[in-house]
Amino acid sequence: MSIWPDRSTAILIIHGIGEQHPFQTLDAFTSTFWNVLEKLNGRVLFPGKHKVASRAGWVENYISLARKKTDRVTIDLYEYYWAHKVQRQVKLVDIVRWLVETSEGARKFYAENEALALKYEGTSVDAFKHGRFKKHWYLKHLGWFMRLLSVFPSFVPIRVSRVLSPFLKWIEKKAIDFVGDIVVYTTTDIRSKFFSVRKDVLDGALEELRFLLEDKRYRRIIVVGHSLGSVIGFDALNRINHAMNVGIIPRKLASKITGFITFGSPLDKIAFFFREHTPDDEYLRRQILAHYHGFKARPLSEQPNPKELANPITPLLEHVHWTNFWDAQDKVSGKLDFYRVDENTELSMGESAVGAHNAYWEFEEMYERIATEYLAK
Repeated sequence: MSIWPDRSTAILIIHGIGEQHPFQTLDAFTSTFWNVLEKLNGRVLFPGKHKVASRAGWVENYISLARKKTDRVTIDLYEYYWAHKVQRQVKLVDIVRWLVETSEGARKFYAENEALALKYEGTSVDAFKHGRFKKHWYLKHLGWFMRLLSVFPSFVPIRVSRVLSPFLKWIEKKAIDFVGDIVVYTTTDIRSKFFSVRKDVLDGALEELRFLLEDKRYRRIIVVGHSLGSVIGFDALNRINHAMNVGIIPRKLASKITGFITFGSPLDKIAFFFREHTPDDEYLRRQILAHYHGFKARPLSEQPNPKELANPITPLLEHVHWTNFWDAQDKVSGKLDFYRVDENTELSMGESAVGAHNAYWEFEEMYERIATEYLAK
């Protein structure tokens, strides 16, 4: 069985939270993907090239795979690197406030929308018990723990504080490195100090996708997102649909985007806790937000609308095939229920809860399914 696309394909990989380095994501995905492709094609060795492409004011590095050196049908792999955009933007006090307020905000919303709580009880978001929101879910617990940690040195002898200081600073750094990315990117309030940073991250993803759409070599584009990168990928596709609707990007290019692949994705949790909620009487605003975030999203409100607004945004990317990979041991990810995912594929990677979130990068079974589903067509 030979698995290779019949037209040149671009794969855009978007990394998640953490201290990422340039080309680290490209290396992680491509190395396993390359090995799996050769395995699926009778262990034939495929040549690979490091290539560069001209962009507006900068040079893009990517990896190009072919069945033979003279083959014009290639699989080109790109990464969208955004980690540097959010570095040193968040302090511990920002994380504490975010954790507590987020949990409290979700609790209030679902207390007022019990039907929605019942509808999604038992999903990948374990925040309900017997149809009611858990009063002390883990975000709030973690928030109060971080707050206690930040004031702890003030209540112990100086000698003890000095001994514990390196450990406390290590915890603070890890919290900022990992949770800080989420704090920045889940900020939807335009008045927030983090909004411009989030916009910069999303604008970069949009720019990368637009370059690939306008590149005449590619007839197929696949977006891949790990962890928070799946959220950025989702938002970028949603904005691409907006741009096509208003003529910024030609509608005819929509057919080039054929796949969306997520793994280790927290998209359900993001929708559950961070999607902008509206009061009952703001039914027009509620509809505008639903239209605006419409890419393959299910309704996140059971409130009736006294007056209906026609949706001006045509769903031009409904054909995009979405596969979500998740592992029960990965507490960040889960089966996506708040979105119209084509395939929720549960994996069993054999990892602990500590290692599962990053184990996808080397799990060959996932890459085999990606190649078979997205390249053999």
